Amino acid sequence: MFIDESRTSRGVGFLALQDHGWEKEGMPGLDTRSLIGAVRVTKRYRGLDEMGDYQFEDESLGDVIGSFLWESAADDPKGGAANSREIPGWRMTPWPVRTKGPGSDTEQEPQVGCVDFDRDEIKMLPLYKWDDALFGEGGATIDDRFLERVVQVPRQGLPWPSALFPKPWLDCFGIAVSMDNEGQQDELFLQTDPRLVAVNVGGDPEMGSLVCDLQKNCTISKVAPLQSAFRVATQMVGCVNSGPFLAWQIGMSGCGDTLGGVVWDTSIGGFLGQTLGSGPLVCGPPGDKHKVAQTEIGSVNSAHISTNAYFFKDEEYDAPLKFDERWEGAKAGPVSVEVFLEYDDELKHPHVCEEKDGMWRWRAATFIESSTTDIPGPSEVMIPIDPGPPVLDWPNYKPIIGQPRPRAAAWGQAITELGMPGLVFQPQFFKDGAPDFRTWGNPSRDLIDRQKADSPMTARLEAFARQGTETWDYYNSPASGREPRYPRGSANGGIAFMPPQIGIGEYMGLDADGDPRAHSIAHSTAAFVISDAARLALGTPSTADDGGISAGFYKTYNATSSILETYLHDDTRYLYLEATSDKRIIFERPIKANDAATFADDVTITGATTIDGVASLGKDAVQIDGSYTIAAPTSTYMSVQANSGTSGTLWTIDATGATDGQLLILTPYPGHDINMYEYAGYGNIYGSANMTENDNKAGLIYDSALGGWVVMFSKTG
Repeated sequence: MFIDESRTSRGVGFLALQDHGWEKEGMPGLDTRSLIGAVRVTKRYRGLDEMGDYQFEDESLGDVIGSFLWESAADDPKGGAANSREIPGWRMTPWPVRTKGPGSDTEQEPQVGCVDFDRDEIKMLPLYKWDDALFGEGGATIDDRFLERVVQVPRQGLPWPSALFPKPWLDCFGIAVSMDNEGQQDELFLQTDPRLVAVNVGGDPEMGSLVCDLQKNCTISKVAPLQSAFRVATQMVGCVNSGPFLAWQIGMSGCGDTLGGVVWDTSIGGFLGQTLGSGPLVCGPPGDKHKVAQTEIGSVNSAHISTNAYFFKDEEYDAPLKFDERWEGAKAGPVSVEVFLEYDDELKHPHVCEEKDGMWRWRAATFIESSTTDIPGPSEVMIPIDPGPPVLDWPNYKPIIGQPRPRAAAWGQAITELGMPGLVFQPQFFKDGAPDFRTWGNPSRDLIDRQKADSPMTARLEAFARQGTETWDYYNSPASGREPRYPRGSANGGIAFMPPQIGIGEYMGLDADGDPRAHSIAHSTAAFVISDAARLALGTPSTADDGGISAGFYKTYNATSSILETYLHDDTRYLYLEATSDKRIIFERPIKANDAATFADDVTITGATTIDGVASLGKDAVQIDGSYTIAAPTSTYMSVQANSGTSGTLWTIDATGATDGQLLILTPYPGHDINMYEYAGYGNIYGSANMTENDNKAGLIYDSALGGWVVMFSKTG
């Protein structure tokens, strides 16, 4: 046994590990070039005469290839380094290497900024030794005694990211090997560095680590860089703290080379985040109130769901929710109602590509809603309306007392009947410049609360019904099934109009003296006012008559004459009450009584005169067509009238308070005969008289012994 060395006389000499000229010299084959041969031994003979003999596989006889020559820095045509290695180096094992830029120091301070780094400028050098001082904890130093070599990696020549390999980043660890080309040294850099690169802050995006998919034949079909999914942060500091971490990339990468935030559903497809793809997630602004920490690459916020996030039901019902502006305030009612979330295809919503149809919007079920602000136009059942001047911007209009009312107004409306125990009324303040709530569709919450808090209660309407001590006294009970309209039953009752301090309950309870408790409660005055522009009607409702009734009477107040007027349904005035002068009740039509009519005081008729200072009955006084009791007269004169075109009969004149010798003169209305007859056992007139003209008169005197009136004379002509 001996130690061999190339430079000894008996040594192996210098091995011909590569022959790059054999093809040019016309050598007939690989086996004729300079080479170092090798063989696979299968047996070594140990016999006396066989010592040192070997058996080998003929098919294993071949050359040693894959040697890698690395020239010394002294061989650099640009000039070698001062510490250049005196001689090149050979390896038949891979060279451990580290990449670097041309003349760059891999320990420079970090710099921000994206670049397009030239592949040919990515160099590599072998690793020299361990240096405990390097990087603070030990590391491998670069052997810069050798010539820098360009890093060669497989690539297809297609646009990024379709390269077979990414560009190696600088300061990347790997191995360098020589491929099998016998005519020249073809080098290959193989990255062995376990670190993954997601390029966002700076550097060349083409250096990002590639994630690949395969095709059916199990070869790579497509690739994408790691920065399309992740970003790297070294530290999170705030109310949440962390060391180095990976962050999900939901927007463009830091260098803008690829788009992150895509989530994939194999059965359907992928979707994007909000910022670039109108997806559901958004980070919020840099100064977001939900910020939890800060990193060197930006702030960390709690995740947000965008108000433009899309809610999917099917191909048509696919849209975001309809969000409005700042909450205007609301109060909860005592009864819960259902709220519906429905698709409105008339609304539009934003999308990264273009505006799309539809939004999900809330609809609540209620019995009272705001009126429409639209002015109705022509229809089959409506008369065309002149649109008039331009409609005010009602949503932004703030009505005040004293200004013109806009054509577009809002008020509460219901299309169904409403059942309720009562109504309480709160007025608004009527003063020029004060807010007008009557048809204001959108007052502020502050004004609403102020109106509710400051406005006094002035009156109440309250329903009541006949009841027993424990249950309702039904007219038709719910179980009877006899109610044609309301199956809950019915009862005798009504509504009561009262001041706000008093309710029906106060009338049900009694004070110690037996009077209703309501009588002892101090209360404000509640007036149910029918304005002089309206009327109070009592009669048969009608939808065909202008006055609203087909039979009956109505009352109205004449503000010009200060008179309360009573009309027949056909607008014929019958009587009125003067609110001035002597406050008289005036009849304009005959007073007709089928049985008996008693007047406690004088009744003044239109056109009547005053006799002896007392207003007397004039024309159109008492109409006679049967037996009547006429009020005890307080004056000497009284007028009577028969039915139009007929004669009347008078049997009785009230003698209440009459004294012996009291005189009474009767006069008829022109053209209407009045006959008086004595009727024993029924009337209190003794004797007969006939009056046929206006100046015909009959004189009567009271006789207490008879208990009636005695006809004294009848003047005719």
